[in-house]
Amino acid sequence: MRETALAAVLAATHVRQASTDNASLGIGLGWFILNAAGNLIIWHDGGTGGYRTFAGFDPNRQLGEVVLGNSANEVSDIGLHIFDGVFPLAPLQPLPEVVELDPAVLDAYVGKYELVPDFIFTVTREGEGLFVEITGQAKYEVFPLSESRVFYTVVEAQITFVKDETGQVTHLTLHQGGVDQDARRLPEPTAVLERFTSALPEESGVDQNYPNPFNGSTIVPFTLSKAAEVDLGIYNMNGQRVATLAAGWRQTGIYALHWDGRDDFGRELASGIYLYRLRIGGEQVATRKLTLVR
Repeated sequence: MRETALAAVLAATHVRQASTDNASLGIGLGWFILNAAGNLIIWHDGGTGGYRTFAGFDPNRQLGEVVLGNSANEVSDIGLHIFDGVFPLAPLQPLPEVVELDPAVLDAYVGKYELVPDFIFTVTREGEGLFVEITGQAKYEVFPLSESRVFYTVVEAQITFVKDETGQVTHLTLHQGGVDQDARRLPEPTAVLERFTSALPEESGVDQNYPNPFNGSTIVPFTLSKAAEVDLGIYNMNGQRVATLAAGWRQTGIYALHWDGRDDFGRELASGIYLYRLRIGGEQVATRKLTLVR
C-alpha cells in the first residue's frame, strides 16, 4: 500500500469487523475479506441494470484487479479465479432459445404499460425487433421465448403479454427476482373532443374543470407554454388510473378536453371524487379534483 496521509484510514477498512456463514469470509468496512487456499483477498462486487463489476486486491502479493461485465451475470467468480485458479468459475447459463414469430404478433404488443404512476413500460418496434424502455432507464431489445413471453439479455428478467378473451392485450407481467408485477396497458385517450386554440401562454398548467360537479360531461382545460410530451390522466382516490384524457406530443397552445365520465374501457364511472393529473415531459405539473355525480 502506498504510504499516504490516508494509509491508516484505508488500512482500517480492511480489518475484519463481522463474520459470515462461511468461516473463510469476513466483512470489513465496505469490503469482503477472504482467507482461503493460502490467499488473502480483499474485494467487493456490485452492479446495476445490465452490468456487473468486481474489484479486489491481494495485499501480500501486491496484486489488484477490476472486472467489468456488460450483462447481469455475476463476475465475482471470474475475479477470484484470476487471483487463483483454485477458485472455480461458475457454470455458464445459456440464454433461452429465441422463437421466430410473425411480425404481426409483435406489433400487437406495441404500446405503453403503467406499473404505477410515473413508471411506464414503453414497447416499440424497430426493424424486426421488439424494444422495451422503462421510465428513467435505457431502451433494450427483448426476444421472443414464446408467442406471449419475451426475455431480456441484459438483465435476468422476462415479460409476459396477457390478452383478454377477445384477444386484446390488457397488461404485461414483469417476471424478475422471483416476483411478478402487472402493468396495465394504457389505451388511447378517452376524451371524445379536443379543442385547441393557437396561442402563446406564459405558463403551462391545468385549470379547474367545468362544470364541477358534473353529471353528463365536463371540460378539462390545460395550457402549454412550449411544445412537449403530455400525459393527462384521471385517478380514483386510491391512486389508480382509470382514464386517459391526453397522451403524446402537443404543440404550444390552449386546450379544452371534453370528458364523458367513462373509464378507458368505455364503462361509466361511479359517482365520487376523482383526481386529474397533468404531466409534461414526464414531470408532474399539477393535480386537481373533480366530482362526478350520477
